Amino acid sequence: MSNDLRQSFQENIINSFIFTVQLPSTGQIIKLKPIDTKTLKKLLIYEKSEDFAVVETLLDEILLSCIIEPENFNIDNMLIFDRIFLLFEIRKMSKGESIQTTWTCPACNSQSLQYLNFNKFKFIEYKDPENKLIPIANNVYLELRYFTRSDQKEVNLRLQANPNSNRVKGAESTLN
Repeated sequence: MSNDLRQSFQENIINSFIFTVQLPSTGQIIKLKPIDTKTLKKLLIYEKSEDFAVVETLLDEILLSCIIEPENFNIDNMLIFDRIFLLFEIRKMSKGESIQTTWTCPACNSQSLQYLNFNKFKFIEYKDPENKLIPIANNVYLELRYFTRSDQKEVNLRLQANPNSNRVKGAESTLN
């Protein structure tokens, strides 16, 4: 087999496993490939980790390794629910559309087999709130917006820096 023919054959095989999805928030088209074995092994190493930052960073790596287009996709600007949507889509294309798990009742310890079909999960189209400013007091408003991955990272860093604090940037009260 010639090198050109071999390369064309390999590209066709790779391209047959590329999926196109549309983000619920913006309608942006994203091309994804299934998770590869190397990335899956990383996931297995950290599957029992209870460190939120480690798990979230690993999920970012999974997304970056599976997103083909657009090139240089910025995960930090992605809305959290779009991120969850893409992780579901990657799971569906990599391991199948359903999962079987055992659930244990906390009251009686009896176990039952549960089936989840990811195709039955509905992601609704993003609708920007009409009124983002919520009045709190005279000339004081709270501006609402959806969380991005960057926001999530910032909150996590602040909580790590001061675990006893429940304050987030911009959440300080200006009322006396």
